[in-house]
Amino acid sequence: MVVTFLALAMLQQAQPPELTVTLDRDEVAVGEEVLLTIRTRSASPLPIELRLGTADGFVVVSRTEGTSVNPNAAVSRTKTIELRLRAIRSGQWKFGPFQARQGDTIAEVGALTVRVTDTGSAAVAAQVNPRIKRLLQQARPPTAPGEVGLSLLVSVTNATVGEQVDILTAAWFPRDLRLRLRRAPTLVPPDVEGMWSYPQPAPVGIAASRQVAGIWYDLFVAHQIAFPVRSGELTISPAQMQYSVPLALQFFSQEERFSVTSDSAHISVRPVPEEGRPAGFSGAVGTDLTLERILTPATARAREPVNVSFVVAGKGNVTLWPSPEVTWPDGARAYPELVEERPETREGIVRGTKSFGYSLVPDAVGTLSLPAVEYPYYDLGTRSYRLARVPALSLPVAEAVALAEGALPPPLLEARRAVVPPDLIDLPGTYGWLLIALGPPAIWGAARALRQRGRKPQATGGARRMSARTVEIELDGLVTGLAPAAVVTGDESDLAAALRAAGLELGTVQALLHLRGMLRQRRYAPGQDGHDEEIVSRWEDLRAQLSGGGRRRRVSHGLLSAILLALFAGGAAAAQSPSAESLYESGSLAAARSAFAARAEAQPQVAAHWYNLGAVDYRLGAAVQASAEWHRALRLAPRNASIRQALQLTPPPDPVSAGRLWTAPFTTSELALAALALWVAAWVGYLVRPAVAAKWAWLGAAALILGAGTIWLEHRYREPVDLVLESVPLRVSPHGRGSALAALDEGQALIRLRSQRGWNLVRDPSGRLGWVPAQSVASVNPK
Repeated sequence: MVVTFLALAMLQQAQPPELTVTLDRDEVAVGEEVLLTIRTRSASPLPIELRLGTADGFVVVSRTEGTSVNPNAAVSRTKTIELRLRAIRSGQWKFGPFQARQGDTIAEVGALTVRVTDTGSAAVAAQVNPRIKRLLQQARPPTAPGEVGLSLLVSVTNATVGEQVDILTAAWFPRDLRLRLRRAPTLVPPDVEGMWSYPQPAPVGIAASRQVAGIWYDLFVAHQIAFPVRSGELTISPAQMQYSVPLALQFFSQEERFSVTSDSAHISVRPVPEEGRPAGFSGAVGTDLTLERILTPATARAREPVNVSFVVAGKGNVTLWPSPEVTWPDGARAYPELVEERPETREGIVRGTKSFGYSLVPDAVGTLSLPAVEYPYYDLGTRSYRLARVPALSLPVAEAVALAEGALPPPLLEARRAVVPPDLIDLPGTYGWLLIALGPPAIWGAARALRQRGRKPQATGGARRMSARTVEIELDGLVTGLAPAAVVTGDESDLAAALRAAGLELGTVQALLHLRGMLRQRRYAPGQDGHDEEIVSRWEDLRAQLSGGGRRRRVSHGLLSAILLALFAGGAAAAQSPSAESLYESGSLAAARSAFAARAEAQPQVAAHWYNLGAVDYRLGAAVQASAEWHRALRLAPRNASIRQALQLTPPPDPVSAGRLWTAPFTTSELALAALALWVAAWVGYLVRPAVAAKWAWLGAAALILGAGTIWLEHRYREPVDLVLESVPLRVSPHGRGSALAALDEGQALIRLRSQRGWNLVRDPSGRLGWVPAQSVASVNPK
């Protein structure tokens, strides 16, 4: 029996390992991937060495290797290698032969054949880009056998400002060394200073192969396109190649890191010539540039905007092409719009279009003559200055079409300050409200303790000096009342002229503007609180001047005088330039929207600004955007009938959205003020007439209930709510290729949880969490 057992053991040890090789596909196209799996199984626990052979026509994308050993099992050792390879050249290619060696035994599997077809769109950029192909001819393999070579190649060494320069980083890798790597090497392109760079997609796989001294080398490249933006000698920094080589065949073996650096490159850049330069040349450089004027719509109507686009097309650095010099005719107003760039690379040459948009608003019916526009540029093809030109054009202007009154929102609202400021709840702050809530009980307790000790509390008095914040509020109220239109534009010269027109002396105007600048510096520059005393002192002097004849028209201090002054100055300012309301009534909606948006940004606590902005957006066709602005106005003025009537034009699409957009009939500041009044009244009443303490206790309980309601309502309003501007998918991840969870309808209210790189994580009305682009929603409360 012992002899038989020993013979069987020796026979088992002499048996070669079981080797299987599988390939998931035997026919692929250039650029597609295959999965090669090599698995060995053996009854012996001895190490197994695998030899995979060659894989011409393919490049290794990833490699996974695993080994398991169990001496007590029938199969003691199992080793698996998975190679994911990408086809880079068409033809018939063979993998293998494969060999597994364990001790003195060997197992072999023959080569596997894979057919690679060319689909017509080559995966290697060098095959379709003639400029790269010419540069590759200059790439030389390393002189030292078996070493990695890295070189930096440029298409030209002498160039003109704005001329295209191709920068190629070429890395030669010995094939035997490349197959040993577990991960792809890292190629770091050079830094390009003094040039505008367009990084190009890395060519897939091997760009070329060459045999030198019996060693096969594979070439990998990285391509950059650059345009010099200044003249002189420019230096391109060296490129780097980093890779790690395993020290043993085991998967978890250590790796030795290597780094190869190329030489730097130099380019001599000359400026565009002075000779022959036209007078209107603004720096445009390219080849065969054209200029086109596009009108949308082709016919215009009085006081309605027409989109005018000037499109520059050709070869060159599209991003740096300047805008054409345009002279607009009298009788029309032009407003710059978006600038759109569309560069592309075709046959290795950068070309494309750049569109300069304008919004043109004719003032009256008739014919508008648009003059010819010339675009001088330096042509790199002819090495001379050329002129792209569009001829003059006559644009007929018809009468504006009257809109149906039933489709319009209610009339615009007049900007008025609320009786209870909406930001009243934010003024005391958290500690201020705690002081208000706990102050009366503390005073009562202190008074009781003093009475028990037989001492009377000493009353302290004295006038409280105003703060710099109070000065800022009073000054903003005065300046806004005197010159509302100039405050919206934000221009200091316009504001000074408007204040002078309102009747202030030059010295008073200069003092007001200086004090306004000190307050802005205090708000936006850190560490400026030390000038508060000076700010208060200057304001008291100015207030005394305004009350004592510093104006040619007397201005008295007080609420009534401020209101009369605002009405008078508002009329004077309105006579100087068209107001936003007049632009809205005349149909100049784009200009009106800009004015109302500026007002809303300057005074976000005024409900009329948000309502008027929503009215313009509604007439422009942005109903959901208008709804978001109207809901924001409603939270500032919840009992305004015009705002609630306007919101009937944009009803929520579902009950959940309606609940999220619900607005209480009072503001949080009004509720907080009511709670404060009841709370103070309860404690004052108790201190004055303690005999009826039960009555005052009920009053205090009502104050506490109102305070709790204020906290709940403020928390609800601070929850970010977004409205869907147009139908958009709810995605599982924050990018355009993320899987769609559901389709969101226009107008649905979403709860925004957080934002990340232009995407919002939201909860839809069904309770699902997902991501939507930030530009596809409008915020109701941006807090």
